[in-house]
Amino acid sequence: MDETILQTTSQRLNTVQSVLVMSHVRADGDAIGSLLGIGMALSQAGKTVQMLLVDGVPQAFQHLPGSKLVQRKVKQSFDFSVVL
Repeated sequence: MDETILQTTSQRLNTVQSVLVMSHVRADGDAIGSLLGIGMALSQAGKTVQMLLVDGVPQAFQHLPGSKLVQRKVKQSFDFSVVL
């Protein structure tokens, strides 16, 4: 991956407070794992994070840590979005 993209993204994430992390409709395990991983990492970094899946988390993945935090609708405004 281009170092410029990584540096720009990192710098931008350092300046924002709230982040919306979302993935595609009918998300598979890779998408859900990525959503939870990035969402929880940003939360641990002190960001206010909304994780969004319009279909919700499928039953097969509801055992994953953080899955209960995933929402179906945007609940508040955000400064930055990450689309997986």
